[in-house]
Amino acid sequence: SISEEEISFLILSGKYIAIALVDHNKLSHAWQDFHVPGVLSSNSDYTGHYVLICGFDAGADMFEIRDPASSRETNI
Repeated sequence: SISEEEISFLILSGKYIAIALVDHNKLSHAWQDFHVPGVLSSNSDYTGHYVLICGFDAGADMFEIRDPASSRETNI
């Protein structure tokens, strides 16, 4: 397991992208709001889904992701 801070540090280094297992229920909600705190955390209604983390906007404190199940891109 790795923290959101550690992921953002690695992404900002410019040397890494990440594949992350996220809660699909929260990700579905993120498509509407574009920012969901704790999307990388788990809860009792957890449904796993993999996404590619391509970037991090430190000013907005948001990850840029690509969802292989969608043609859209979003920030979470």
